[in-house]
Amino acid sequence: MAAKQWSSKFPFVHDNYILRVLSATFGPSKKGSAMITFEMEIASPETKVMAGEEYTIAGTKLRHYVVTIAKDAKGNVDAEKTAKAADRVAELYKGFGIEQPADFNPENPDVSVFVGKVVWAEVDVDDDIKRKTPTAEQAAAGQPGDVMENPVTGEKLETHFPRLVQVFGVATL
Repeated sequence: MAAKQWSSKFPFVHDNYILRVLSATFGPSKKGSAMITFEMEIASPETKVMAGEEYTIAGTKLRHYVVTIAKDAKGNVDAEKTAKAADRVAELYKGFGIEQPADFNPENPDVSVFVGKVVWAEVDVDDDIKRKTPTAEQAAAGQPGDVMENPVTGEKLETHFPRLVQVFGVATL
């Protein structure tokens, strides 16, 4: 039996995968912090068994965001968070096997060096379970609303989004 094409409607397995960087851009986050946005795809394995079903996962896309300069709610640079961001950026360069430039500019980094790179990475999943608006009783008790279901199939309405956890190092295909 041929593998099904994976989509966000199906569960995803937290595991190690080989990822390829399709694009890397630099710009402000919604909160005004400077960040690098990566679009990646799973390059290997081709298929994976999840919840007892075999799915084609090669080509599955995921986004990853890395802040280079963190700002607070007033738009001022948050020195403590920016120092932690610098450490994460340094780890990212190391994981990709790229030497971080001595004159690295967190306000305008050259992100083109990441495009096309292939790395081993840990990928987890963010599950989004759709819920109804809480009833008055649920709200009073601080509980979420009931899980929504497809009215035709009775299946729970949930989506699953692969998320990069960490980069281990350069991979080969």
